[in-house]
Amino acid sequence: MPRDYGSSWLSSNMTFNFDSLAGGTTDAAGPAAGVRSKHSKQGVIEGKARYRALLVGQPNVGKSVVFGALTGTYVTVSNYPGTTVEVTRGTSRFGAELWEIVDTPGTHNLVPMTEDEAVTRDLLVSETHDALVQIGDAKNLTRTLLLGLQLAELGIPFCLDLNMLDEARGRGLTIDLAALELELPGIRVNASTAIDGEGLDAVRDYLAGAVKRGAAARDPLSCAPRFPDDVEAAIAAVAAELEPALPVAKRAIATMLLGGDRGAFALPPTRVGTKATAVARERGAALARAHGVPVFALLSRLRLARAQSIVRKVQRREEAARSNAGTTPRAGWLTAAAIAGPAALLSALAYDGAVARTHGTVATADPLADYGALTVVERLLSSGVLSGWTAPGLAVLGVAACLGAVLVRRDGHARGSIWKLAAAFAGGWTVYFVLSACEWLRHSYTSMPLHAGALAGLALLAVGARMGDRKDAALSTAIGRAATHPAWGPPILGLVLLLAYKVVGVFGAGTAVDFVENRVFGGVVARVSLDPGAPTQPRDETTAADGDVRLVVTPDGASRVIVVGQRRRLGRFTADPTLRVDVYGRGAFSTRRDSGRVAVEGSLRGAEARVWTGHLNRWAYAFFAWLGVPFVTALFVGPYGLITMGITYAVAIVLPVVATFFFVFSILEDSGYLPRLAVMANRLLRTIGLNGRAVLPMVLGLGCDTMATLTARIMETRKERALVTLLLALGIPCSSQLSVIFALMQRTSRVATAVWLVVVVATILGVGWVAARVLPGEKGDFLLEMPPIRRPVLRNLVAKTMARIEWYLKEAVPLFLAGTALLFVLDAAHLLGLIHRAGEPIVHHMLGFTRDGAVADRVSEALLVGFLRRDFGAAGLLAMAGAGRLSPADVAVSMVTITLFIPCIANVFMIAKERGWKVAFAMSGFIFPYAVLVGALVRVGFRLAAG
Repeated sequence: MPRDYGSSWLSSNMTFNFDSLAGGTTDAAGPAAGVRSKHSKQGVIEGKARYRALLVGQPNVGKSVVFGALTGTYVTVSNYPGTTVEVTRGTSRFGAELWEIVDTPGTHNLVPMTEDEAVTRDLLVSETHDALVQIGDAKNLTRTLLLGLQLAELGIPFCLDLNMLDEARGRGLTIDLAALELELPGIRVNASTAIDGEGLDAVRDYLAGAVKRGAAARDPLSCAPRFPDDVEAAIAAVAAELEPALPVAKRAIATMLLGGDRGAFALPPTRVGTKATAVARERGAALARAHGVPVFALLSRLRLARAQSIVRKVQRREEAARSNAGTTPRAGWLTAAAIAGPAALLSALAYDGAVARTHGTVATADPLADYGALTVVERLLSSGVLSGWTAPGLAVLGVAACLGAVLVRRDGHARGSIWKLAAAFAGGWTVYFVLSACEWLRHSYTSMPLHAGALAGLALLAVGARMGDRKDAALSTAIGRAATHPAWGPPILGLVLLLAYKVVGVFGAGTAVDFVENRVFGGVVARVSLDPGAPTQPRDETTAADGDVRLVVTPDGASRVIVVGQRRRLGRFTADPTLRVDVYGRGAFSTRRDSGRVAVEGSLRGAEARVWTGHLNRWAYAFFAWLGVPFVTALFVGPYGLITMGITYAVAIVLPVVATFFFVFSILEDSGYLPRLAVMANRLLRTIGLNGRAVLPMVLGLGCDTMATLTARIMETRKERALVTLLLALGIPCSSQLSVIFALMQRTSRVATAVWLVVVVATILGVGWVAARVLPGEKGDFLLEMPPIRRPVLRNLVAKTMARIEWYLKEAVPLFLAGTALLFVLDAAHLLGLIHRAGEPIVHHMLGFTRDGAVADRVSEALLVGFLRRDFGAAGLLAMAGAGRLSPADVAVSMVTITLFIPCIANVFMIAKERGWKVAFAMSGFIFPYAVLVGALVRVGFRLAAG
């Protein structure tokens, strides 16, 4: 009978996931104790899956795309028991049966070197399944067959799906699928282009017709390679010592044992038998001596020879790469216009609005300083979108729409052509940015950079329309090589980082945060007590800035006052009728009059008036004020309120940055540039005892240091993992902290920003260089697969970004709330003031902050709060800078100290989990005095520079 996959099946004789599954009771299909799980709730398939299929393949072969096409949105992502490796599972119906599809981690070999590869091996040999599908790279058949031949040794018939057929065609490669299937008896061969859905029906048909495999031991498939006699004799000797009832062929397990000396994930003797392990060790040593290489390398060499002989028979390369035009339907003109039209309109709106602001004149200040994406969107959604166009704007709109439509039409991939349109816009913007940077140095601004950028963007559109898709493969190869070239690589890296900064730092941390924080959530911009005994002195005009708001209260009888909202314009406060004045008090009644005057009468004891921006916090405060329970009001909407502080910071300040960062990170990941970034960084990271692989957790640390600390496991040695963890905790600011630091940069001088950047980079390099020579241990090798440069699939980018945002909402937001609750408790118990006042002498005497206006006390409080959440502390500094209470030198010292300060409490817990409490305390004990010392040195530097 088909099995019920509501629970996991484990062999009673052999378990490969040794540490966590020894008891044989863990449900590997769902979350185990302490395992993080994510569920997509977009739909539900009723019933439990009766059959299970595994998707196996090397990294970067499109396995996740195939998985998404087979399962849709019904997915569960959970950690494999006892590991930090996530395994994605989904359900779908093939034929009359409901199947569970498991997307295994990418693996190069069944004798693993990494935890990901070990999980895939465990899934193959420890959990039962009814079908197996290997996803391979159609343009790299030799590499695909190296893994396929190992799967054949397991004795499990499977389907080999050669994905990315379009890329193989673009490189002039053709594969005789019928001949390949004859060379691989027992294996169903198929070819597909998963991003277009081409060829996947054959995989669905294979699963629908798959026959349940039995539990008895199997023999290897007939296509499995045969080795020399001495190797075969060693395999037979080891297999003879294994238990008879195994879920896969005994020969495959024996081969793994012989080659299992490659890494830290070899098979423990307690699970396969001590005698079999001893025989494998003895026979393996003899084979290594006889052949002069380790057994793993010997077996790989023999499999490679077999794979290459098959490839020579079934694969051909044409003289010139063919166009996809003969295999992929062209986009219709209506589709082309529907894609190119909106892109041309957005680009032309941005250009037209910028031209209208410059007026073709020379200015000493940047006329586009406050011109951003939100301005363009506001015009797009306004009734005046069709009016007020300049002649250059209309010209760009018409030409861009025509060239864009031709580009989409000739590209052959309507959805993929969006990336070419985006690339043309990015290229034009880059030209504008470079030329405007030159004008910034001269302090003279004209419209010339705008026109040059527009012409460059139109030229790139014309080139793309001219090329069509015939040169895509050559272009991908050229970009891939240039990205790691000693001369071209750094400029490309600089351009990528610049565009990433503009998306994350300017749009995410600037435009998006400003919109969500001020227009959606909002906050109090002015407040005044209406209590007769409270002072009503209005805000001093001399210390206010243009745009500031104040409330003026004028008595109008014994129990009546007039409240007027005023805004500062041109150096003086005047009444502003647009301000919304809210009055709170159970016995107070308000009436709005002309010119924004609000009359309040009744019982004024305890009443107050406020002016808010935004809506959500205003509504929340009104609700809790209506409840009238002071403790509950303070808990939820007070200075340390769960809503006004915790939720507002988590969603309004941090979430836009997290979302844009993860989207950019997914683009770098899916485009194939991230491994090239690792190659470029390898030359620099070698000086601090690391290799290019370390750039991955460091880049991820810009999103969340806590999550990045987990990914430090990709480093091969204990020393490298400890070093990456230290640098993440010390010098890599997370996205929530970066959002506030970017805002601080806008409120200080360029010198202070440069000082912060230089100090942080010098800290990472200097501390890394010293730690690499102090920490014991060895450096690992740098081996990283280099996938081709390809256009990401937008659906995959959105899915990855949403999954990572879901992780943030589930894992990080509760920590925001817990930190806010702790602050509330400390404040209510009057302990918060005692703690930060204890640190005030250090802040004053060492970091040099003045005690005037309690600045040193507030900075000490910000550093304390920063331990609970790093962004909370930085936000406190931002509020002081916005109020004009910090000088440029103060801001520089603040940014340096808060960046290098002890990591947030969640990160400390993660360090303790990964490295132990001893290491966590040691790192914290080093980081705290180091951050204060560096901040003090920065202060000394500013004082010396000032004379």
